[in-house]
Amino acid sequence: MRKRLKNSLIILTIIALSFACGWLFDTLYTVFLEKTHPCGYADEVTRYAEEFGISSEVSAVYASIKVRSDFDAGLVTDGEKIGLFQLTSGQYYTLGEKLGSYTDAGLLYEPDTNLKFGVFWMSLLFKKYDRDITAVFAAMYAGEATVDGWLADPALTDQKGRLVSVPDKETEKYVKEVTKAFDIYRELYE
Repeated sequence: MRKRLKNSLIILTIIALSFACGWLFDTLYTVFLEKTHPCGYADEVTRYAEEFGISSEVSAVYASIKVRSDFDAGLVTDGEKIGLFQLTSGQYYTLGEKLGSYTDAGLLYEPDTNLKFGVFWMSLLFKKYDRDITAVFAAMYAGEATVDGWLADPALTDQKGRLVSVPDKETEKYVKEVTKAFDIYRELYE
């Protein structure tokens, strides 16, 4: 009887330790994800997402910023892409005309301006592509004209007209990366 009790206690201890290790791993992994996927500029992102009608897609905004610039407001790539959303001066002027607010593309270095224009751009893409997240992310990388062409190809879309296959390898890689970040942001913060 004692041996049976001792064996039962050992088994229960092993089970308890297994649960404790699982909980600890899950907790540490969540902390790791929160550190690697911050919600930088939360006040501005929330304000502009609400202003431009995409507050339900705020995780997509954070994922885009994470992948495009890793929240580095001073980042310049390819000699022309600036700031958090990696906008070009051409995008600044095009979006500024639609917003009725622009002066100098140098303002893209200011986080608030870059966020305002980037979130506005995303809101336009969400409307244009009927909230098709794959098309939105693809258009941010490859451009709207390219994505419009893909959407016209039935081999690349589902029956609802949503983009299900990205034929360009670089764009496909980007879409996968930002979609993964999007899923993490939704899991962590929604």
